[in-house]
Amino acid sequence: MTKEKFKHHLIQLVVENGVPLKLFSSPGFIGLHGEMAEKLGVSLSSIRNLILCEAEEQKNKLKEELRDKFLFLKMDGCTRHRINYFALNVQFVDSKNEVRIFTLAVRDTENQHSSDFIQRLVEDVLKDFEISKQQVLAVVTDNASNMTLAVQKLSEDSITVIAEIEDKLEGISILEEETSLAFRYDSEFKTMTHMRCAAHTLQLAIRDGLKVRHAASLISKIRQAVVAARPPKIDAILRRKTKVPF
Repeated sequence: MTKEKFKHHLIQLVVENGVPLKLFSSPGFIGLHGEMAEKLGVSLSSIRNLILCEAEEQKNKLKEELRDKFLFLKMDGCTRHRINYFALNVQFVDSKNEVRIFTLAVRDTENQHSSDFIQRLVEDVLKDFEISKQQVLAVVTDNASNMTLAVQKLSEDSITVIAEIEDKLEGISILEEETSLAFRYDSEFKTMTHMRCAAHTLQLAIRDGLKVRHAASLISKIRQAVVAARPPKIDAILRRKTKVPF
């Protein structure tokens, strides 16, 4: 067991297995691993700092990998335990021509769902990872109006920045004018495109289809059958007749 391997597994316990930090100060854990940690020079009282340092290192590696690459963003929101979360993923092709997907951020929206708030949130994350809007080829969202409007505002701001740079380049000299035209041509491919999530659109279509009278009646009958078969006695009879193992 090396020091780096030991540190990796400590981080893995927290990040992947959801182990609370208080475990590392418990007598049982110290009894099992305290001596090894001491010999390897790893402090069990600073696991939190160890995780934060590793997170910062991985973040810097990702920032370097994303530098000057064209990207696709995927953003979505969800609610868990009455907390509203917003997540932003990035997808790109690496130097080995392989598709890579990473989660840039998962943030508590503090019950704010407006397009302006989402726009600021996305801009803060992009700034944090040193990603320019001109790198973003497309943004994938669901069909919610706040998401749609947020992407529209992000795109409008991106176009405004490009227009301001073009204005500064125009009419200086022939060579610089050619540079401006080249920039204008290139910038057309660097504005964000909004793409609606196909899975979400399909889900909405299916939900609308289930509202049709025939489908709704069929689902109601299936639910009644499930409720009737739910009691343990009926369930045991059905399993015995169909030879389904317990």
